[in-house]
Formats: sequence, C-alpha cells, structure tokens
Amino acid sequence: MNKTNSFLTKAKSFLKKGTGIYLIVAFALMGIYALVMATPCAALLQYEDTIHFYDAIEPYNDGILYFALAGLFLALNYAVFRNHQRKVYYLSNFIYFGVALAFLIASIVYLFVAVSFYQAQYATLAFSDINAYFTKMGLEVSVNPDTPVFAFGYIIAVLLLLGFVALLLVLLDSIKERLAYEQRRKSGVSSQIQEAK
Repeated sequence: MNKTNSFLTKAKSFLKKGTGIYLIVAFALMGIYALVMATPCAALLQYEDTIHFYDAIEPYNDGILYFALAGLFLALNYAVFRNHQRKVYYLSNFIYFGVALAFLIASIVYLFVAVSFYQAQYATLAFSDINAYFTKMGLEVSVNPDTPVFAFGYIIAVLLLLGFVALLLVLLDSIKERLAYEQRRKSGVSSQIQEAK
C-alpha cells in the first residue's frame, strides 16, 4: 500500500511539474505547424487555375499561428503562477486553470476545423492535370496527393488534448488539496504559512 501511495505521490508531482513544459512544447509544435502547413500547396502558385488556392486557407493558417502564440504565452505563465510547486492553490491559480483549459478546448476545436477544411479543399485538386502541366512545362515541381501534413495537424490536436487532460488532472488534484487544507483549518489544526507557499 505504501508503494502505491509513493507511486501516486511521485506521479502527481511529475504531472504538476511537467504539465507546463509539455504545454510549451505542444503549442510550439502548433506554431511550427502553422508555418509549414502550406508547403504542399506552394507549387500551385505556378499553375494558373489554382494560383489563388491558398487564399481561402490562409485565414485558417493565420488563426492556427495566433492560437499557438497565445497558447505559448499561457503555457509560459504556468510557472509564473507557481502552479508547478504550490501545495495549496489560490484563486489566481484556479482562474489560470479555467482560462487555460477553456483556451485548450478552443485551440483543439479550431485546429481540427482548420485542418479538415484545408484537407477537404486539397482533395478537390486535379493532381494528375496539375502534375502533367508541370512536366509539360519542364518544371521540377509536383503536387503530392498523399501529403502527411494533415496527419501532422491532427497529431498536434491530439497532443493538445493530452495537455488538456494533464492540466485537468492537476486542477482536480489541486481542488482536492485545497479542500483538505480548508478542512484542516476549520478543525483547528495549526498550519504553517509555508504549507500554502
């Protein structure tokens, strides 16, 4: 039983300390994805019928980048609020968690919508005609109908979802700790100021 408790304590500590770093990495990957997601359709700028293909996708692409930058800001503030080391959380910590969890959900939904829209638009391209044109013109470019860029987008959305779950677990544990702390205070157990630091 002691081994189980020891493992759970270590797991909770690891989760509390590692979640902020995990979110930084996940949102950084989202930002990198925003910068490279248009790569598969770059060659379309040389094909007259699809020269404006990216115009409809660009706002989604920009939105992904904005979400990533805001997410990085939120993730970097995880440690500023001392979420990684507090034993007892305060109102400011709970507000941070509420904002971060809501933002993660919004980021995940937006990323899924943006990637699926891009994928649907990309699937409508006449790849054989486009690539035949490039060959005829002697251009050393082609458009790959099976690009992995969409899978990468969905993978990043899943990584964000895992970050949401980790943050939610830390929040639930912190609520439990806060309730126990309040109970100890009510029952007259002396608590040192350091306990809440």
